[in-house]
Amino acid sequence: MPRSPRFQPAGRGRIALLVGAFALGALAWGSPPRATRNLASARELQQQGRFAESLPALRSALQRDPAEPEAQYRYGLALLRGGEPSRATWPLQAAASSPEYGARAGPLLAAAHLRTHNYHEALRVSDALLRAEPEHVEVRTLRARAQLSARRPEAALLDTRWLRARVPGNFEVSMLHAAALVGAGALEEARATYEEIKTLGLAGGDADRQALSCLATAGFTEEYLLDAERAEQLYDDCAARLPRNHLALQLLASFFQRSGQAQRSTMLLRAAASADPQNLGVQWLLAQNLSESGDVEGAETALREAATRNASPEAWRLLAQQQRNAGSLRRALASLDAALALAGDSDPLLRFTRADLLIDLGEFESAAASVAGLQPRVFEQLILGRCALLGGEAERALQHFE
Repeated sequence: MPRSPRFQPAGRGRIALLVGAFALGALAWGSPPRATRNLASARELQQQGRFAESLPALRSALQRDPAEPEAQYRYGLALLRGGEPSRATWPLQAAASSPEYGARAGPLLAAAHLRTHNYHEALRVSDALLRAEPEHVEVRTLRARAQLSARRPEAALLDTRWLRARVPGNFEVSMLHAAALVGAGALEEARATYEEIKTLGLAGGDADRQALSCLATAGFTEEYLLDAERAEQLYDDCAARLPRNHLALQLLASFFQRSGQAQRSTMLLRAAASADPQNLGVQWLLAQNLSESGDVEGAETALREAATRNASPEAWRLLAQQQRNAGSLRRALASLDAALALAGDSDPLLRFTRADLLIDLGEFESAAASVAGLQPRVFEQLILGRCALLGGEAERALQHFE
């Protein structure tokens, strides 16, 4: 009588293979690929506005999948936000050609071309985007800028008139329109537009716009209408309206200097510095004014008083910069040491600046030792490269600069 069939257990080898296959499958299902994890990390960082920190994750993602359009888009965006429009161009170009990210990457690509002075490429990209979406305000604004930069004011006017009809009262558009009118020779219409800009800018709360709107009207009157008397009245009006505005003070001081009123320029800045002693920007403007007038000692005194009064690392750094500009390198080093004593090692830029100054003093070994382990690493490499270059080791310098 035949035996009943029995369950035959799998051999140990087969069980091990089954368990291993299950484990690998579970890992593949439970953990996303590394490129996907890198991209998710970069996405989260960029949502927090931390674009520079997203770059390493994006590089890793692109190494694993160079054709990933989101990684290309976000890499280009991070580079553009970090002030590297030339490097941003190629990933944005790739992302702009994808259906998923073309609409988002295209305007950034046009902006990158504009910032690298490649105006004809900026126009080419903008034209293509506007053919697909004629009502795109941002792209039309970019194209108007590119037209102006390419010295095509009449073409820019077509865009600025369209924009003013769609977004009336927009400060940026009004400034572009005024520039296009000036370029096209329509000075009377430009004069009316600048008056509108002044009213618009002064009514807002943005300090830089207030300064630009007020001083642009005065500058236009001075340079294009050639009405020196009226221009000075407009500059005086700006001085009365914006007595502590950093940008306004800078532009006003420049006007008084070039119009032969150097003493008035200094008086304006002294009054502003006295009224706002904690404003280091104004103190720096006063020091620069004194230095340009030949009073180098007065410039250093003004900044030393500001540093003593403010007791901040930035105040001592500004004093060091003035001393370095004047050739007083040892005094500049002492001021940087005072800044570092207040900031500690938390300010890598101060350590880099001090090391760079040590190179100027010929103390190469001390400079190299002072940046050992400094982050970001580019600071250390720049100092080591400069030491090598000035020491006659061009090949080693190039290795550091790479």
